[in-house]
Amino acid sequence: MEIDALLQSLPSGDHARLAELASSDLPSLINHLKSEADRHWRIDPAVSLGYADTLITIGEHTQTSATIALGLMAKGDAFRYLDQLEEAWEVLEQAGELYRSIDDQVGWARTRIGRLGICTEINQVTPALEDAEIARHIFTTHHDDEKLLRLEINAALVLNYLGRHQEALTAYQQALTAATMLGEIAQPRLALIYNNMAYAYRGLGNLGQAQAYYERAFELMAARGETRGALLVNIDLADIALAQGQYKKALRMLENLYAHLGADHPSERRHVQTHLIECYLMVNRFQEARELAHELLDASQSKNTFERAITLLRRATAETALHDLPAAETALDQAENLLQQLHAEPWIGMVSLKRAQIAFADNDMERAAALSAQAIQQFDAQKQVGNCAAAGLIAGQIALKQSNYERARKQALSIKCAVQTSHIPHLEYGANVLLGAIAEQTGRSAKALRYYKAGAKAIERAQRNLILHLHPNYLEDKQEASHGLIRLNIQLGRTEAAFAALERSKSLVWQSYINQRPLVDRNNPDLQRLETLRHEHYWYYRLAHDLTFRDAAFREQSQNTPSPEQAAAEAAVREQAIQAIVQRLSLNTGADELAETPEILLSEVQSKLDNASILLAYYSDGVSLWAFKLTQDSLELVELGAIVKRIDQLLNKLQANIDRALLTSHESTDANILNDFLAQVLLQLHKLLIAPLQLKDAGRVVIVPYGSLHYLPFHLLRSEKGYWIEHCELVVLPAASLITRRSPEREPGALALAHSWNNRLKTPLREATDVVSKLGGQVYDEQAVTRTTLDANPCQVLHLAVHGTYRLDEPDFSFLELGDGPIYFDDLLQHDLSYELVTLSACESGRSQVSAGDELIGLGRGFLFAGAGALLASLWRVDDAFTSALMDAFYKHLGSGLSKASALRHAQCELLNDHPGLHPAFWGGFELIGNTEPLSHLRSR
Repeated sequence: MEIDALLQSLPSGDHARLAELASSDLPSLINHLKSEADRHWRIDPAVSLGYADTLITIGEHTQTSATIALGLMAKGDAFRYLDQLEEAWEVLEQAGELYRSIDDQVGWARTRIGRLGICTEINQVTPALEDAEIARHIFTTHHDDEKLLRLEINAALVLNYLGRHQEALTAYQQALTAATMLGEIAQPRLALIYNNMAYAYRGLGNLGQAQAYYERAFELMAARGETRGALLVNIDLADIALAQGQYKKALRMLENLYAHLGADHPSERRHVQTHLIECYLMVNRFQEARELAHELLDASQSKNTFERAITLLRRATAETALHDLPAAETALDQAENLLQQLHAEPWIGMVSLKRAQIAFADNDMERAAALSAQAIQQFDAQKQVGNCAAAGLIAGQIALKQSNYERARKQALSIKCAVQTSHIPHLEYGANVLLGAIAEQTGRSAKALRYYKAGAKAIERAQRNLILHLHPNYLEDKQEASHGLIRLNIQLGRTEAAFAALERSKSLVWQSYINQRPLVDRNNPDLQRLETLRHEHYWYYRLAHDLTFRDAAFREQSQNTPSPEQAAAEAAVREQAIQAIVQRLSLNTGADELAETPEILLSEVQSKLDNASILLAYYSDGVSLWAFKLTQDSLELVELGAIVKRIDQLLNKLQANIDRALLTSHESTDANILNDFLAQVLLQLHKLLIAPLQLKDAGRVVIVPYGSLHYLPFHLLRSEKGYWIEHCELVVLPAASLITRRSPEREPGALALAHSWNNRLKTPLREATDVVSKLGGQVYDEQAVTRTTLDANPCQVLHLAVHGTYRLDEPDFSFLELGDGPIYFDDLLQHDLSYELVTLSACESGRSQVSAGDELIGLGRGFLFAGAGALLASLWRVDDAFTSALMDAFYKHLGSGLSKASALRHAQCELLNDHPGLHPAFWGGFELIGNTEPLSHLRSR
C-alpha cells in the first residue's frame, strides 16, 4: 500500500501536508503521527488507534522495526484509553520486546510509561514498578528529561491509586517543577499533573486544594480540546461537591454525565457509576447503592482490579446499613484480597474501618475498638485526614458506649479540627453529636446544647443541598442533634427553646419548598418519556391490582394479557424508570442550594391565635410524649408520660375498626357493635392525649401532630360529653410555623372537577355541580378532567370529586384518577395550585407516611407545596353517599361566611345529628389542614 494513499484515510484536515512529509521527510511524518496519536488520547482514542495502525503499516512497508515498535506503543496507549487494558498491556510488552531486539533502550523504557498507567487496574503493580525503576535509570542516563517527566507522572499516579497520597503529592510537586523548567515541550503534561495533584489532595482530605487543582486541570484540557480528559475531571469535581455536602450538585453532574456517555465510553461510565454508588451511600439510599454495586461488579468481572476493590468496599457499606452483615464481610474479604494483590497497603485501612463499622453495628465493641484503632494508625501514617476522622468517629462512639468520656472527647475534638476547613457534613455532624452526648452524660448541659445546636446547623446546611425526594432517607440517621436539643431544653425547663428546636426541625422542608418550589421547563424532552412511562405503569398497575379492569382487559385481549404477577413486575420496572427521570428533572431544576429559611419566632405563632384558640404541638422521643400548649400569651409544656406504645396500640385498633366498619352497611348490627368498641378506644385516646391538657372552653384547637399521631383523626376523640368535634373547631398543621403563612386571596368561585372512575363512583358530577351552584365557577367532568385543566388561573376553591389511591408501599406513587390518567405528587408540583382551599373528595387523599424528621410523604403535601392555602382531605376510603352529603353541608356553611374549620365542624355535626349512632367511618373521614379563615371575599361579614 502506498504511504500517501494510507494517509488519505486519516482524520486530518491537512492531507497535503502529510503527503509532503511522506515524500520528503519520513522521520518527521512518523513523529507527527505519533504526536497526533498521543494528542487524541483524551479527545477520541479511536482516532489514536487509527494513527497507531498507520505507523505500524508504514513500518512494515519500509521494513523499519523502530517504526513498527513505535506504532505498537501508540496502539497500546490507545487500547488503554479504549478500556482494553489486557490488550494494552500485551501490545506494550510486544513494543518493548521489539525495541530490545534492536537494542533501543530508550524505546523500551518508553513502553514502561504506558504500562505504569494501567498496572493498578489489571493487578500488575509489582512488575510495572520494577520496570519503572530500570526505565528511570535509562532516561536519566540519556538525559531525556521529557520522557522522565512522563514516567514520574505515571509512577506518582500508581502511588495515588495505592493510597500513598503524600508520597504522590511530593512526586507531583517535583514533576511540576521539572515541567516548568522544560518549558513548552512539557505543557501538554501540566493538566495531567494538576489533575493528579488534585486526586492526592482529595485523598488527604484537603478538599479546597483538590477543587482548585481540578479546576486548573479542566481549564487546560478544555483549552486543548481534550474532551475525554475534561470529562474525567468533571467526574472528580462531582466527587468534591459530594464530599462537601453539595448533594444536589454532585448528583446532577454525575447523572448528566452518565446520561451523555455512550457505549463507546465504558471505562468513563463505570467511573461515573462508582461515584454514584458513593453518592447514594452519602444520602442513605442504600438499596440503590447495593443494586448499582452489584451491577457494576457483574459487568466488570475481569476488568480493573482497583476499581473492583473500591466497588466492593462501597458495597460492604451498603450491606452493613441494610443489616446484611455476612454479605458485608464477604465483600470486604474480596476487596482485601484484591488490595493485597495490588500491594495497596494504605487502602487496607479502609477495610479495617468498614470492619469496625460492622462490629459496631453488631455491638461487638471490643472488636470494633481494635479495628478502628488499626484504621486510624493506617490512615494517620498516610496523612489521610478525612479517612482518619471517619475512623476516629467510630472510635469515639465506642469510647462513649464504654463511658470513657475523655477518650471520646479527644477523638471528637480531633475530628472537628480535621474538618474545620473542608466542612465534610457527616463528620462535622457526627463530631458535634458525640461532643454533645459526652457533655450531656457528664452533666455539662450548656456545652451539650451548644454542640447539639452546631450539629443541627450542619444538617440544615446539608438539607438545603438536597432535592425533596432525598430528604426522608438522608435524615434517617441524623435526628440525634435535634432530639438532643429538645430533650435537654425540656429537662432544663427551657420550654420556649424546646418548642423552637422542635418547630425548627419540623418546618425546614415545608418552609423551604413552599417558598422556593422549583418548576420544570415544560419543553424538557424528558417529560414526554415520563408521560409514556406513566401511562404504561398505570396500565400494568391496574392490571395487577384492579379486578374490574383486569377482567375487562382479559375480555379484550385474552391471549396477550399478562398475569397479575407479571403485571406487578412490569409496573415495578416502570416505577424505577419513572423515579430516575423525576430525580433527573429535579436535579436540573432550581438552584443547587436553597436559601436559608429564617426562624419563626414564638411570638409570631402566638400572634395568629385569637383569644379562643389554642395550639397543641406534640413531641415524642419514642417512649414518652409531651404536648406544648400555646395561647395568645402563654406557652406551657405538659408531660403526658411513657404512653407512646399504648397510643400506637390504640391507633391500630382504631384503624382496624374503621376498616371493618367500611365493609358493613351503616345501619347494620355489625356497624353498631363496632361503634361501641370504637367509642372505648376513642375515650382512652382522649384520656391520654387531651384530658391532661385542661383545655376548658377553647373555641378552636390547632393541632400539630408528631410521629404516629399524624395518623390519628383528632376530631373523633371522645369524652363523656361526646365527640371532640361537637364542642370546638379543629384544624391540623404539619408544622406550627405554617400558621404564620399568609393564605392566597383569589377571585370568588370554584373550579370543580368530577370523574366517576368508569362509573364506579355515583355522585361526583352532582357533588361538583352543587359546589358551583353555591360558590359559582365552572364544572369539568369525565374526559374533560385532565392535568391541563389544572393550568387554569387559581380561583378560591379547587374541588376534586375523583377516585384516589394511596400506596402504602410507595407513597409517592399515590394518585388521583383524572380523565387522561393518574396525577401524582410530582405532577402537582408543576402547577400553580394556590387556591384558598383545595378539597379532595377522594378516597384516602389525605393519608401520608411519616418519615424521618417527622416529614410526611403523600399526595396532600403536594397540594400544599404547590401553593394551596388549606386542604380538606380524607383519611380513609370514604363512603360515596355520605361524602356527597357532607360536602353539600360544608359548602353551604362555607358560602355563608363561616371559616373553613367551622364549616367542616358544622357539616360533620349535622351528618351525625341526622344519623344518630352513625359509625365515624361514615361521617368523620375528612380533616382540615392549613389555613382556617373564611373565603377571602366573605371575611368582612
